[in-house]
Amino acid sequence: MSFPRPSDFDLVVAIESEDGEPDFMDVSSPATAAIDGAVESSWYWSVTDGHQTNSPENVPTRTGVAEIGGYTFGIVCFPAHSAGKLDVARSTPSAISTGHDGDPAFACLRHHRLRDSALRPVDIELPSRRVRTLRPGSLLVMGGVPHAWKNNFDQDCIYAAITIGATRD
Repeated sequence: MSFPRPSDFDLVVAIESEDGEPDFMDVSSPATAAIDGAVESSWYWSVTDGHQTNSPENVPTRTGVAEIGGYTFGIVCFPAHSAGKLDVARSTPSAISTGHDGDPAFACLRHHRLRDSALRPVDIELPSRRVRTLRPGSLLVMGGVPHAWKNNFDQDCIYAAITIGATRD
């Protein structure tokens, strides 16, 4: 079974139309970003300041994690054998690279928490060198800790990601 690339999904959103009736909106042009051979992502829906307008304004025009009080929804892919190909400091301006033990893949997102569901195996490593393999059906809540995604497997890892803007207060 092959999975579509992150930008190939069609999101259907159930919304209230301008005349107040329930309706569907199709989202097929997400904001995309890719680092060749390391990661590919497409972001389909976002909400800022906790307000949802149920309109095309919720389709992101740029990639990135949620702002405080908001959330984003997207699809992320770490290609097979992509471990060691991502340098967070050079590729992700919204992240704080921790470079733990010289590993540039380690990052900590500022004031955000991630929640993911893996469709293929991928490892997530913490600075303590603790590693957890996420498999189909796994859910992960990231509490804003430094981490590195590492796909040493023979298949691409594709997962749905919801980022929720939070603070550490």
